[in-house]
This record gives sequence, structure tokens and C-alpha cells, in this order.
Amino acid sequence: DVSICEGDTTQLQGQSNGGYAWSIAAGLSDTTIASPLAFPNVTTSYVLTGQNANCSVADTVVVTVFPTPTVSINAIGPLLTATNGVTFQWLLNGSPISGATSQSYTALVSGNYAVSITDVNGCSAVSASIFIDVASAIGESFYLHFEVGPNPASESLHVALDAQENSAVQIEIADLQGKVIAT
Repeated sequence: DVSICEGDTTQLQGQSNGGYAWSIAAGLSDTTIASPLAFPNVTTSYVLTGQNANCSVADTVVVTVFPTPTVSINAIGPLLTATNGVTFQWLLNGSPISGATSQSYTALVSGNYAVSITDVNGCSAVSASIFIDVASAIGESFYLHFEVGPNPASESLHVALDAQENSAVQIEIADLQGKVIAT
């Protein structure tokens, strides 16, 4: 048995010392060969019957089809969050953004943003793109000043933050490998 994502193809593997006859022809490239390509739209059981003279034997293989995942982007100002997925890759104007592999991403420049996700079944999808105008998303009057030190730090770190009143700010502190150690 094998699992595939909707729209994918897999090659079935049959063996016989006689002829081959696959039943359920829908979604098969050829019903008379040992290893046809299978591209079903829904989960399908294929039966291979091998025949040699007056003897025949049959076996079944189930091709489970997982649906294409759905994904969209929620945007709050420049903060973009993918609605689904296990792994993520953010895109800017169709190109991957280096290191942008979390469920959320903060837009730094204006452009068309999308996210490519993979779900628990290993199936992938890309969201529709949305245009983010960073100046409008952040607000031209937004003010944020912060200081962090010492850098590098080993035991303690001083963080000073000065922002506009009523501003929501989230800071992540990462080690040299990019692992978030404090939020």
C-alpha cells in the first residue's frame, strides 16, 4: 500500500510469471504491465491478477490519496501568519526569503508575500499572495527604539525598549544558531 498527495503519481510494483491484468483502470497508465503509473483522484484499491495457463492469483494494493492542504495568510500590520501547516517557507515576490521558516513572519519590505506549507501528510500548498505596504502596515508615525547588550552575552543580557504608548511589541532573542531562547 502507498500514500500520495492529491495530484501526485506513484508507480505500482507487480510481479508475475505470466500476464498482468490490473482492475480499476481509472487512474492507471496501463492495465497490462507489471508496474503502471497510478494517479487516482481519490483513495483507490487496485487489484493485480497474474495469469499463467489455467492458474491465476490476485493481490490488492491501496493507494491512499491525501487532499491538498489549504493555506491562507492572516495579516496584522506587517505581521503575517499562516493558517495551517507543519513546515513553512515565506516568499517575497515569488522567491523564498532566507531563514523565513516559521509560521509567522514580519514583513520588512513592501511587496507580494505568500507562504508555502507542508502538512502532516507531507502534502504541500502555496497560499495566494498578498501585497504588504510596509510603511502603511506599520504606520508612518510608528516609533521604536531599543538597545541590547552586551553583545555577545553569556550569562545576562540587558534589553531597553522605548516605543510609542499603546504599541504592541514582541521581541525574540536568539542564540548564534538562530534558536529562540527568550521572547
